[in-house]
Amino acid sequence: MSGKHVNSVRMGDATVIAISGATFAAINESSCWSGPAVQVAELVDEFAAAVGDAPDGVVVDLREVHYLDHASLSVLIQLMKLLDENKKPRVICFSGEIKEVADVIGLTRIWPSAMDLDAAMAKLARANT
Repeated sequence: MSGKHVNSVRMGDATVIAISGATFAAINESSCWSGPAVQVAELVDEFAAAVGDAPDGVVVDLREVHYLDHASLSVLIQLMKLLDENKKPRVICFSGEIKEVADVIGLTRIWPSAMDLDAAMAKLARANT
């Protein structure tokens, strides 16, 4: 499935859902001036559809995202709640910059994470056994 903000592809036993870095950048920028961006609703809808189509575990690929602020972090938490509601095992694949932020605020303690796709796929495979 390929959308405006989300691209999902089946890889082995997992579905990789990549989120556009441009989408998070637009959310970050618009939240400063006009409140939540239209992109948020579109992103959540596209993500929910991709999660619904995923038969097994999910790797959330955020390697294109290089900056998080309060608005995009709030959206990320919404997306992870969707995975929880659908009872999908998941691993988040962060860029280096976002991994540092995730470590500092404690996200990596509650959500399994990796910095490359191979490591994320391996963690997801271990979680499913």
